[in-house]
Amino acid sequence: MKPRAAALAVAVSVFGCGGPPAQPWTPAPDVGARWSSTLAAWTRRGEAYEAFEGRLFATATCLSPSLTNGWLRERAAREGWSPARLESELASTAERARTTLGIVLGVTAQDARWNDAAPGGTLEMTLTVDGAERPARLSRKLTEDELGDLVPYFTWITPLHAGYLLEFDAPSPTSNLALRVAGPPARVEMRWDLPR
Repeated sequence: MKPRAAALAVAVSVFGCGGPPAQPWTPAPDVGARWSSTLAAWTRRGEAYEAFEGRLFATATCLSPSLTNGWLRERAAREGWSPARLESELASTAERARTTLGIVLGVTAQDARWNDAAPGGTLEMTLTVDGAERPARLSRKLTEDELGDLVPYFTWITPLHAGYLLEFDAPSPTSNLALRVAGPPARVEMRWDLPR
């Protein structure tokens, strides 16, 4: 290996935010948290640098049943949903959560051509559940309109982010989760260590 390549390989440093969310996996009945607190509890950031140069930045929000419940209630209040619509949305989302875990992911790379996390793209996303890897069963780039709809709720989304919706098989409510985003620019990992 050439000295420059070895130096570059050694210089990559990866940071991930983890720890247990401040809220349980499933929403407690009749206990409402502020949306900003719920979003913060389920959002993680990862950064990778090569020497002093930023290579890859990622932010991800785990769409746990607790997060999704809070999001739907925030949408209902902001958008003026009827109580019947809210109850219908909560029921269908709870049913979907039995089989599917969603993650909203925002990626910013040093080179915009690396902001490709679609299937067969530059970046690959893998969810590790209690040490076992699970590939995404869906990785879809969000359109500008979809991102615009999310911005009022997912306030970490900026114009620099390429946004993606990832879907995985649903884990158990006590699983430890780690999302890895990896490719030629770098690798970052974001963790959600859930209470047992």
